[in-house]
Amino acid sequence: MRADVYTGAAMKPHRDRLAEQLPGVGEALIDAHLARLGDDYYAEFSPPEVVRHIRHLSRLSAERPVAVLAEGDGSEVECTILAADHPGLFSLITGVLAAAGFTIDSGAAYTYARAGGPAAGRLAAGEARAPRRAGAARNARRGRPLRRAPATRAMIVNRFRGRRVTAGASGQSVAAWRQHAERLLAVALADVERGTPEDARRRVSELVADAIREQWQAPPVLHPVQIDIADQADASATRMRIVAEDTPLFLYSLSSALALHGVVIQRVRIRTVAGRVEDVIDVVDQAGRAITDRALLDRLKLSVLLTKQFAYFIGVAPDPYTALRRFEQLADTIADVPAEGQLAGLLADP
Repeated sequence: MRADVYTGAAMKPHRDRLAEQLPGVGEALIDAHLARLGDDYYAEFSPPEVVRHIRHLSRLSAERPVAVLAEGDGSEVECTILAADHPGLFSLITGVLAAAGFTIDSGAAYTYARAGGPAAGRLAAGEARAPRRAGAARNARRGRPLRRAPATRAMIVNRFRGRRVTAGASGQSVAAWRQHAERLLAVALADVERGTPEDARRRVSELVADAIREQWQAPPVLHPVQIDIADQADASATRMRIVAEDTPLFLYSLSSALALHGVVIQRVRIRTVAGRVEDVIDVVDQAGRAITDRALLDRLKLSVLLTKQFAYFIGVAPDPYTALRRFEQLADTIADVPAEGQLAGLLADP
């Protein structure tokens, strides 16, 4: 990652220079991108990459609700996902990437900060939409626009580095793999844009179940999981640090469990070294606030632990799709169990 080259807010591109390089892109989107992404995003990405991100975000449409950028040589791939944010989106993305035969070794995920108090991606009462420019009209002719313009929504920029692990990866170009991954994501996000997120979850669960049958086997032993929650009294988000041995689909099942608790993933840092995962995840509640309730934090820790152990065995489930759905129900039930004694009874129930 380029944190050693592009450091801090000093490297944030100048607004006017961005606008010069983005003819036809609405000024509202440029302003939102500059104002609602933090210094860590601008430390990660170079100014030319920022320009490329804004250009692709401006071109999203109902027909193309997601853009996948990919570069690589052989099985090694770096891909960037650009889309409008939705609850549980990180889970859908990691599930589709796993189904496309992509193992994530490292990466980072960034989401636009809330604008002016209302939920990210919604207009505040009385807030005017940005006027349409000539370039915006041209973009609209390329495809039906998203339900709300990108400048008024919370957008995401997720970058992942990893390996293609499918049997045919060596014979498939990175460009062909990118198109395949983008098609799978576009189908799922089209469901979300239409207001049927459960259809998207079902599609992705089915893709993941098929990939499990083809690609992975359960390891012979369980390994411990270390979960630390940073003491950040004045932080805008709650930071979880997870250290464990890597397993297939861990990010997918973990993010699914967090989404079922109503937890919103704001930022993610992924690092895998010699088969060992060191993930840092910043989460907030649905109102965009840091999570400070100790009981809820304890339940989140338990969900992470269950997720990790679940991921070890999903590869040998007779019906992986049903196993995924049952795990989601279990994680959802845990959120409503207030006492440890009740939880023990739940886990003992066949």
